[in-house]
Amino acid sequence: MMDIDTIVALNKEAGNKAKRHGIKPTTFEEKTLDVDDLKEIEHLGNYVPKGWKRFDVNKYVMKWELPYSHKILDKGGLFVDSSGFGRPDEPALTIEQLISLMAKLLSNKPTLGFGIVSTGQFQITIGVFENVRVNWNVF
Repeated sequence: MMDIDTIVALNKEAGNKAKRHGIKPTTFEEKTLDVDDLKEIEHLGNYVPKGWKRFDVNKYVMKWELPYSHKILDKGGLFVDSSGFGRPDEPALTIEQLISLMAKLLSNKPTLGFGIVSTGQFQITIGVFENVRVNWNVF
């Protein structure tokens, strides 16, 4: 099991790499999501690219009737099982639950981006990002 210091160091390293290479959140506009699409999600670590900001999914749980809202972290991150052995009744989203939640988010705001912001031994956190350069009204 990884300790918190290792997780923080790995995420900082990923953030530095993403910044060096100009990596941006992965977008899925006009696409039907499947498990293979999840492999495209970039690892951003602690880096938030210029022109993007974290999107707090929690603010839209009721309005957008988002599924699995009890599995969304306080700052809007999506806590996901990365082992492949997670069950639907566990705290982390399964792959199927993640796809369902992401599809619902994208049906309401297709310009959202996604990036891995934290990696642990058996779970990851996927951050949801909003492109601040795109004029999209969610109200």
